[in-house]
Amino acid sequence: MKRSAGALCIFFVCASLTAVHAQQSPHEIKMKIFGAWLEEAKKHLDAGDQTEARLILLGLVGQRMSYDRNKAMAEACANYDRLVARAWGLTLEGVKGSVSEAKAKLEDATSKFGFTFGKKKPSAPQIQEVSSASDEEVKQATALCSEFKVKLKDYDFVFYQVSRMIDDRMLSRSEQSQRVSKLFETVEEARKVWLDFAAKAPQPKAVYAADAEMVKMLDNYATGFMWAVTFGSNVLVPEYLECAKNAIAEAKQGTDAVTIKSKADEALKCISTVLAINAENNDAKSYQTEANELLEKAEEMRKKEIAQNRLPEDKYRGKDKKAVIEGIKKAFEKRWSKEKVLKVVIISPSWTEKAEAWEDKRQESIEANVFRFIDAAVAVEKEDGRCFVYYARFARPWTGKRDEFGEIVYSESLGKEYEILRENIK
Repeated sequence: MKRSAGALCIFFVCASLTAVHAQQSPHEIKMKIFGAWLEEAKKHLDAGDQTEARLILLGLVGQRMSYDRNKAMAEACANYDRLVARAWGLTLEGVKGSVSEAKAKLEDATSKFGFTFGKKKPSAPQIQEVSSASDEEVKQATALCSEFKVKLKDYDFVFYQVSRMIDDRMLSRSEQSQRVSKLFETVEEARKVWLDFAAKAPQPKAVYAADAEMVKMLDNYATGFMWAVTFGSNVLVPEYLECAKNAIAEAKQGTDAVTIKSKADEALKCISTVLAINAENNDAKSYQTEANELLEKAEEMRKKEIAQNRLPEDKYRGKDKKAVIEGIKKAFEKRWSKEKVLKVVIISPSWTEKAEAWEDKRQESIEANVFRFIDAAVAVEKEDGRCFVYYARFARPWTGKRDEFGEIVYSESLGKEYEILRENIK
């Protein structure tokens, strides 16, 4: 999968997020994601890539506003404001809001609580930062968000699924890898739409004031994308490379086509996860080559094994042999209507009689009867022209009259099957 330069360079920011998932709280992880994205935004602005930087900063606006009273994030928030000023060509005062407006708000609040501005009191009320977005900007953002939410709806769910991994620690590794892989399958298409939005969007505070749903979608994009890269490269890639390595080692030790193919397929499944996360991973590419070579080896072995396959020995000597074979053929074709029976070989020397009981859930009753069973190998031709031999059990139910049993019916598979050349069905 081809990666854009913007997507690839995020792999180099992951050093600040390498702590084990279980050792960090969701809040700590998201704060680190915020800082990592700010580094990316600055790099894009320094390189003159304003749209990429804008997309990042828009994606962080929800977090930025939530950190307003978080002293630990004061420096990061100030950094965010400076980057927004650069990306949208604003003055820093315009980003932060008017100092005089904030002071007026403070004086108004203090007067309500009966103390004078500037004097220290133990319980001063919290003041929300005044939005500096103009009415025109908010109006523009409202229309733009309405237009783009429809385009981004399906993509948003994919990014949301990954962002939720930060809070949901109970997901299986398989589910985690599926979510991350799905994100990387769709990220380039999604980014094209998001970049179009970012190129047209007014400053982040206007979007924040205009549409809470879009702010959440932006957060899903920023958090989901960064976590996919971080968790994928630091956790999934090493684990799935080890999985591929072990599967290939087992495939090399295999002595039959089925084992070799099974293990090679297992390796390729692991490798596909790694390459979905990082298409340039050299270890994954090397293992992919080895696994494909093993598949070719398995296919050659399979062809030789098929050429050697034969039908089993016919053991039935009953006088009704011809009628039994015809009954088995009809029963098999009734059960598997798309397969043409070419030959039936009875592998039981005689019928075996046995009483059986079972629960009929529809009638809410216990049923019982006596059956006669016989086993057979049935050679069939499939719709694609290939021929297979299936081992199955057939039965005749007692009619309730003396020694009379009904017509032959398919009972169950014996769990053995193999491909055979048509010329060897004799």
